[in-house]
Amino acid sequence: MMSLKSRTAIGVPILLAVVLFFAFNAIVERLGGRATVDLTEDGLFTISESTKKLLASLDQPVEVTFYFSEDAAREYPQLFAYGRRVRDMLKAYAELSGGRIRLTILDPEPFSKEEDEAMGAGLKSFTTPDGRKIYLGLVVRDMTDREAVIPFFDPQREDLLEYDLTKIINNVALGRRATVALLTSLPMKPRGLPGFSENSNPGWAIYDQLRQFFTIEDLSPGFRKIPKGTDILVIIHPPKLDDTQLYLIDQFILKGGRAVIFLDPFSEASVNRPSGQMPGLVPIASETTLSRLFAVWGVEIVPEKIVADRQLAQRVTTGGIGPDAIKNYPVWLRVDHAHMAADDPITANLQTVNLASVGAIRLKKDSPLKEEVLLRSSTDSMLVAANLGRGIPDIDSYWREEFKPDPESYALLVRLDGIVDTAFPDGPPYARDKEDGDAAGKEAKKEKADRKAPGQAAEDKGRSATAGKDDPQGKGGTAPKEADAKADKAKTAATGHLARSTGPIHVVLGADSDLFDDRFWIQVQNVLGRRVSVPMADNGALLLNAIDNLAGSEALIGLRGRRVKDRPFVVVENLRRRAEARLLEEERRLEDELERTQQRLDQLESQKPKGGGVLTPEQEQEIERFRARVLEIRQQLRAVQHELVADIERLKIRLAVINILLVPALLVLLALAAAILRRRRQTTH
Repeated sequence: MMSLKSRTAIGVPILLAVVLFFAFNAIVERLGGRATVDLTEDGLFTISESTKKLLASLDQPVEVTFYFSEDAAREYPQLFAYGRRVRDMLKAYAELSGGRIRLTILDPEPFSKEEDEAMGAGLKSFTTPDGRKIYLGLVVRDMTDREAVIPFFDPQREDLLEYDLTKIINNVALGRRATVALLTSLPMKPRGLPGFSENSNPGWAIYDQLRQFFTIEDLSPGFRKIPKGTDILVIIHPPKLDDTQLYLIDQFILKGGRAVIFLDPFSEASVNRPSGQMPGLVPIASETTLSRLFAVWGVEIVPEKIVADRQLAQRVTTGGIGPDAIKNYPVWLRVDHAHMAADDPITANLQTVNLASVGAIRLKKDSPLKEEVLLRSSTDSMLVAANLGRGIPDIDSYWREEFKPDPESYALLVRLDGIVDTAFPDGPPYARDKEDGDAAGKEAKKEKADRKAPGQAAEDKGRSATAGKDDPQGKGGTAPKEADAKADKAKTAATGHLARSTGPIHVVLGADSDLFDDRFWIQVQNVLGRRVSVPMADNGALLLNAIDNLAGSEALIGLRGRRVKDRPFVVVENLRRRAEARLLEEERRLEDELERTQQRLDQLESQKPKGGGVLTPEQEQEIERFRARVLEIRQQLRAVQHELVADIERLKIRLAVINILLVPALLVLLALAAAILRRRRQTTH
């Protein structure tokens, strides 16, 4: 029970805090009522600079309607608090936008016009046990009635609230679906007519998902241009690329294009080809396909190596009967949320991602890029030969005899940002090819002339003289070369060759491509004759999130989640641990002494005379002394425990004083200082 002194120590500051609270609010009201201070560690209530830039860049007004059943939500504190946070953040958006965001806040009553509008817009409601509906959604429209909706704000995404709000406003302002140029050697695209062709191939489910959300431009293996208007270049296990194709990719990225790249040191899809597919159509490995670009970026996928991970290994059925038939497969990984970037929008809300024969990504020390690891292996992992992806005959033997984990965690998927140079400092490859061709042509003509007979040479000389008469300026031999040179120069200028990126490049790089193969992340079911894909992992969401994030504005790419964390009393916990450690040490010492004392007592009692004799006075005194020592030891143990409680209690009182008295006092002083400065400025003017 708290003592009178403790209650007084807390009660007085509370009384003062109440007075300071009203004083502070009165001063803030005099200043206009708009002063806000965010004292949270992660700035949960502060709008980021990225969002401010996006709001300032809006060309046209945006209508934002927030539906929040505030009265009905009061009985649900978590939902009520979250709804108020969304409301307050939207108000901050409107204020920062300079009038570009027109905010309307509605509390839809049952059977009201507002509820009809909410339902018509596609908002979802939470129904309480007593039948009341709680709406917590958002509708965003521009002046041309383009519309986007958040049906219901999920409290599980509270750490990504600013990202979700900024994203929906950005999407409406953009006004179109992002265009994705897709380059792959994998059989992702549907081929043939389902139900009509025996060799019909429905393609991979991931391709169908991409078509639902983005405009897809498929690049052929021999592509010679990246379509105009491409927002995102997606490269998934590409075929072998020549210099011209690498140059197109290089310049696209340097000019501000974003890229999502998944290469593979061992493609299991290449080994398990669909029946009827030509051998070699899908390369086994692609981790070095972009090595020319990667060398300049300072990044690599470790060649001919894949990651084996004991902690993240997938459970697979190897044949046989009983529990022994299910084993942990070393090179098939099931990456859980604990091994993902928790604050990055690409991975923040994913739970599991399945990978197969995945490589390791390494950023070199001299790389100009900043790396953010999105997926990583556990520390119970190692690099193994890529050929192990073909199969492991004896899994148990491998774990016992061959698996030797490294003490490091490997990057499996990363985000790369920064300024980079071109991988083609000498310009476009076709310009160099032209120069090389001209040089070779000159050499061939010279050799041919040297082989001519003297008479033939004289005849050629006569023709040259005649041509000179027809060309008084003597330029007949050089005009075509100059024209070719000018054409090459004009072509180079037309391409707008860049030696360095115009701004930070934005690339998401993964070291696996098999994760998009249907067998690793979905189960296909036939429902009423339709092919329905049921995800068993978040592989598809990973790709969609990556493209969606990079398709946004520069401001949107820079946003990260700000996790709402439990805030333990760190000082209190440290004090408790130190006191407990001291207590345990004291207990061990006292228990040892107690054991020795008890042994001595037993020894003394064993020395009692037989037949009921009495102890000598010296023996009685010694026994009493030891018994007194036992009581003293127990008192000391209780004292240590009481000291622990007292230390924590004193610390709690100090924290209470700081939180309810000192912080408000500082805020009042700041408000008074602002008021004084404002008054002085008015007096000066």
